[in-house]
Amino acid sequence: MTDYIVKFALEEPKNGTVEIASPTKANMDDFVTKYIEIAGKPIKVVFDDDSKYMHIVVPRSLLVPTEEYNADKIHFEEWALVS
Repeated sequence: MTDYIVKFALEEPKNGTVEIASPTKANMDDFVTKYIEIAGKPIKVVFDDDSKYMHIVVPRSLLVPTEEYNADKIHFEEWALVS
């Protein structure tokens, strides 16, 4: 992923926001659940729609691109196996 970020950093300025993400689209709790499964830990993830972080409601889709984005080639599962 860092190579992908560097690619955009070295291009001409876009004068706007550039969304980059994994080609795998999912909500944060799905990524956490999958990572825990890959790590082999017996932990159950329970998402609470009313959960807050620093008094701010954090939606499940917070880090999921909602519009057009640049997808990297590395899928979450591949990244999780080497991290």
